[in-house]
Amino acid sequence: MIRKYWVLETMAARIYKFPKGQKKAKQKPAKAETPAPPARRYKVLLVAGQEDARDLLAEALAKSGCEVTHYRLDARYYPALLLDLFEKNRFDVVVPTNLGIPFVYLPDLVALTRKFGRGAGIVVVSGWVQDDFVAELAKLPRAAFLAVPVRLEEFTARVRELAAAGPEAKEEKPERLPRVLILLADAQGNLVAQLFLEWLAGRYRGVLDVRGTVLHSSDELLRIASVEPVHLFVVNFTPLWGPSGPFRGHMDFARHLKNRFGRPVVMLSGFEDEECKGQAIAAGVDAYFRLPMDLEKVGTAMDTLLNVK
Repeated sequence: MIRKYWVLETMAARIYKFPKGQKKAKQKPAKAETPAPPARRYKVLLVAGQEDARDLLAEALAKSGCEVTHYRLDARYYPALLLDLFEKNRFDVVVPTNLGIPFVYLPDLVALTRKFGRGAGIVVVSGWVQDDFVAELAKLPRAAFLAVPVRLEEFTARVRELAAAGPEAKEEKPERLPRVLILLADAQGNLVAQLFLEWLAGRYRGVLDVRGTVLHSSDELLRIASVEPVHLFVVNFTPLWGPSGPFRGHMDFARHLKNRFGRPVVMLSGFEDEECKGQAIAAGVDAYFRLPMDLEKVGTAMDTLLNVK
């Protein structure tokens, strides 16, 4: 019996080349290879106006592993909206483009990103090459300029390169611009107040966060002013629009706004009659501008009313 088992063991040793009389050693299970950590998903803010181009760039970034936030630029209000995005999010790279946007906005987009983007890299994609702008951009850290047409592989590689070189330390939230709310009373279909609002937003871009609403009803204006902290009222003195309710006219309405809310009141008017201006000043109007306006003088007056140095 003993010999039988010895013979079997000897045969097994010869077959598997084990030394005679030595049992097969127990094999240790192979260690599983440690999987490589997944590539970091960089957060990218893409600013563009042309939908097709924006979708194409966003798709390429997403395929490269980036988390993309779309932003369609509205040239009139983009500073305030961008600041909201920068306040709530920290982006590794911001991609300003002039695809569907006038080139003139690119320097502003770069400046806002540099000031409020919390260290985000910048990759400018442009169909228009302006040598002085490209030269200034080259002086900035973590910034690049890519001219259209651009290879998508080169674009995504540049974005990831600048994102990877970004600061790891947590940075403080960007300084928020003082917010100014302006309510404007104007006639239905009359664009004077809207144009005045857009001019103010452009004048104080990067200095004040100008928000405004043009209203065609005095009741609606008073309702909003009673619940929102309004900084300035603008009344367009025109026969096409007259205040409703108990007010006898524009001057009476302006007087009511001044007395009730204690905020600056500006009146826009196409009338050159000095008597109208005198009535407005007597009613408490802080500034009376006749159309067409001398924007230099208007700007000086508005700086004083909004306390802008």
